[in-house]
Amino acid sequence: MQVRLTQSYVQSLKPDGEAHWMRDAVENKLLLYLGRKGKKTWYVDYTRPNGKRAYHKIGLAPDIITLWLLPTIKPANF
Repeated sequence: MQVRLTQSYVQSLKPDGEAHWMRDAVENKLLLYLGRKGKKTWYVDYTRPNGKRAYHKIGLAPDIITLWLLPTIKPANF
């Protein structure tokens, strides 16, 4: 499924007993995995030098901030 993975959208996701992969509509290499029990994990989709597709785990949501929030964060908030 391809959706805009905003902070509010990611926070609103609830588990339904099935696992789901969601691809961001703007940054199509960014994916969110929603596990059967509600665990949310960020991944990046990339192509290896040998041409094979691979996924790299970035971290858990909400530990990782969505890209649209970055311009609003001031260094003093870290």
